[in-house]
Order: sequence, then C-alpha cells, then structure tokens
Amino acid sequence: MTAKDRARMRRLELENEELRRHNATHIRVFRDQALKLVELRATLQLLREILQEPAHDPSTT
Repeated sequence: MTAKDRARMRRLELENEELRRHNATHIRVFRDQALKLVELRATLQLLREILQEPAHDPSTT
C-alpha cells in the first residue's frame, strides 16, 4: 500500500468516525422525541377519557 493509499484510508476512517458520531446524536434525538411523543399521546388519551366521563353530581349520592 502506498503512502497515498494509506492517507486515503486514514481520511476515510476519520470521515467514518465523524459520521458515526453524527448518527449517534441523531439516534439520541430521535429516541428522546419518540419517548416524548409516547408520553404526550398517553396524556392526550387520558384527557380524552376524562372528558368523556359523565360529570359527577354530588347531590345524587
């Protein structure tokens, strides 16, 4: 392998490391957003269920 080939391989290795770091960041952001979305959907469902329940009338008990 020539010096030029070694330099090219090293450049590719460095680019690969950088891309892996960027991907790891994107995966963390996606995971956090997905968890927040699940939480918000659960909250929304709970609120919908609460709003659909008939109002409790204390005078009937």
